[in-house]
Amino acid sequence: AVVSTQSTGTHVARLLLYAFEYVWMNQGHGVVRRVALMHYNWAYFAGYGMIMSVVISCADSYFMGVCLFSLMFPVLIVSSHHTSPQTKVKCFPLPLFRPSIFITERVMSLTHRR
Repeated sequence: AVVSTQSTGTHVARLLLYAFEYVWMNQGHGVVRRVALMHYNWAYFAGYGMIMSVVISCADSYFMGVCLFSLMFPVLIVSSHHTSPQTKVKCFPLPLFRPSIFITERVMSLTHRR
């Protein structure tokens, strides 16, 4: 049960990065810039998603957790427009997306051979 709760919390925290996608798309940030923001400001985003992760992990059932997520996610999207990570204060990078970037680049290089 502890592993399930931890994996749910991690998954929800990663899903909350999508709340910032709306902001970053409106600001014109490309994929490389968005991934760099996530790599260098991972502690900010983990803290941002922690509240929702804790609330959802305390739900009695999966259905209740999904309902809580669907109620809270729009609020986090709106609040993400009024917040921004401190770009001057960076902790050590945590390259969470390096494997997926590597795989994507390999697949794209194979499909774009001339």
